[in-house]
Amino acid sequence: MEILEYIERSNAAQSRDEALVLFRQAVGQYGFDRVMYHSTRAVGEGEDDGSSVVLTNYPNDWLGQYATNRWDKYDPVVRYGIVAPRPFCWDALPTHMHLTKQQRVLMGGAVDAGLNDGVGIPLHGPRGESSGVGLASTSGRTDAPHHLGVLNALVHQFHLNYWSFEEPGSRDQIAVSLTAREREVLHWCAQGKSNWTIGEIIGISEHGVEFHVRNMLKKLDVDSRITAVVKALHLGLILP
Repeated sequence: MEILEYIERSNAAQSRDEALVLFRQAVGQYGFDRVMYHSTRAVGEGEDDGSSVVLTNYPNDWLGQYATNRWDKYDPVVRYGIVAPRPFCWDALPTHMHLTKQQRVLMGGAVDAGLNDGVGIPLHGPRGESSGVGLASTSGRTDAPHHLGVLNALVHQFHLNYWSFEEPGSRDQIAVSLTAREREVLHWCAQGKSNWTIGEIIGISEHGVEFHVRNMLKKLDVDSRITAVVKALHLGLILP
């Protein structure tokens, strides 16, 4: 299932359960059969509480150890995921942060539990949302570093799709208006072009492209180009 097919099929999902099944199928193509999704939505104006969800099919024995030992307090995947600017492989964590003895034991235990080739994908929302996805493989041999880009896109689509079921009819109530120029810039962002290249293609300065990108991020209520592209495809604002 290619990313565009996944977006189309997940947009047609009728429930969160169906959305989750489709997501697991999509990442499963890359060898990842273990998924941990944690998301805490920010409290909005006029709301009393935020919304929080944890979905996982990690091994029960591992989850039991994790809870008993309160490993969430110093889990390096969680700690680095809060500040990580992009997806990362778990085995690359020592290059990003100093791991304590407890953290090294924790990561070794994860591998012993069958969580191989782990990947962390942070989801940084513009209103303080704290979300992220952990992916792992029972069998290993996933070539994880080479799949980070597509996994990032799949995760962002799932995240958007999952929360579109938050309120009845919420999918149809999302209204985003982009100018013709913003759609043009977004189209080339979807092709992976840099701001400089986009400027050359459409005949404006690099600073002009940056201006349109900032406007798009604000209108789409996202904080990165890849999230903007996925959300625009999700909403049908640009064509694949």
